[in-house]
Amino acid sequence: MAEGEPVDPLLEAEALIGEEGIVDSDEADLYPPAEGPDDAGNEEGDAGEDLGGGGATEDSCAVEPKYAVGQALQVLRSENVYAACTVVAADKTEMGPMYAVRFQEDGSIQSLVPEHELRAAS
Repeated sequence: MAEGEPVDPLLEAEALIGEEGIVDSDEADLYPPAEGPDDAGNEEGDAGEDLGGGGATEDSCAVEPKYAVGQALQVLRSENVYAACTVVAADKTEMGPMYAVRFQEDGSIQSLVPEHELRAAS
């Protein structure tokens, strides 16, 4: 590297570590490669349960959402008052229907609103 050029800390760290990573030879025997199931019971190479959602399955007891996208409602705010909103998304989950709503007063969107916090607009 020429003198005066900026140093890239990531490249410098990778050069110091090398392909094997930092392992002190005295500590190498303390951390043998894991074999068999991990703490979650997954076999090696098995990613386990997909926690990313993916919608309801056949055997889940998900309930259909009562309110439709575009419907004008009122949502319970943290101040224990209801505010006018419009449903922008409705999803079935194992915890019951969840909604995303847009507040009419400022246009902000609130996600993961449970159905029991919504009511018909008066």
